[in-house]
Amino acid sequence: MYTLDATDSHAIEKPADTYIYDIIEVADGIVSVSSDDSLRLINPRSLSEQLYTLPKIHAEVTCLKALDADNSIVCTAGRDGKVRITDLRQKLRIAELSTSKSIWSAVLLC
Repeated sequence: MYTLDATDSHAIEKPADTYIYDIIEVADGIVSVSSDDSLRLINPRSLSEQLYTLPKIHAEVTCLKALDADNSIVCTAGRDGKVRITDLRQKLRIAELSTSKSIWSAVLLC
């Protein structure tokens, strides 16, 4: 049996009671989407350090996926019927697809 000790943690302090929906490893760190509809790039060596935050990525974000081999480009979907592609190296959105039905964005991505 192994004994594991927590060496660091990450908490979203504002807004209160925010929780993480999905989290994935990428080339530059850890990316999460959360109940405040934000995408966050977190430093894996110091979990308390957020390297980048993109607020209001969607109205009710539902999914997060890495798209490239280097895991530098991520795709998100939300109940707003949009699929957005973000380049984490450049820290900007590079594409957006819209559908008239919100369910399709979740089906396409997840």
